[in-house]
Amino acid sequence: MSNSNTLQTHYDVKNKNGGVYCQGKAYGFEKKLQVVFAYFEALRINNNSRSNIKSLSGSLGVSRKFVHEIEAELISHGRVLQPNEIHTN
Repeated sequence: MSNSNTLQTHYDVKNKNGGVYCQGKAYGFEKKLQVVFAYFEALRINNNSRSNIKSLSGSLGVSRKFVHEIEAELISHGRVLQPNEIHTN
């Protein structure tokens, strides 16, 4: 194992929902889309009522804060933002 791999795994942290992330590094756009699809599927199942964020975050292995951030982007912008758009908006 190289030093870079060792350092990378040293900073990987498992959150309380079983997801793994690297401290100080944002989730990728694909993870954001995964949350969006699950969020809208939950809305559909709940007849357009807001889903239980704790349940949603747990099933996706992300924090509730991350789901709230995605929800806020959807409300504010009508879509999720690409990483390069976050710094300019």
